Amino acid sequence: MYSTGQQHVLESMEFFFFSNMNWKEMDEAFPAFLVILAMPLTSSISTGIALGFISYPIVKAARGKWREIHPLVIVFAILFFIQLFIL
Repeated sequence: MYSTGQQHVLESMEFFFFSNMNWKEMDEAFPAFLVILAMPLTSSISTGIALGFISYPIVKAARGKWREIHPLVIVFAILFFIQLFIL
């Protein structure tokens, strides 16, 4: 697949945010890192975002911070999971 100009702009913006990320908060950093890693490897922006939405509530719940998860994030995580792994 060929990469588009918008994807290059998005990836360069991601690397800017990647350098300013707080790595001490792994429940915030890991989903963002997964998004940044998945986008170029899958050649799909939507797949990278979906993996971020799926991993965010899982990591938050695993760290015992499940009260910080907004209900809409859980809804989106379930929908993205269905889209990626079931459909």
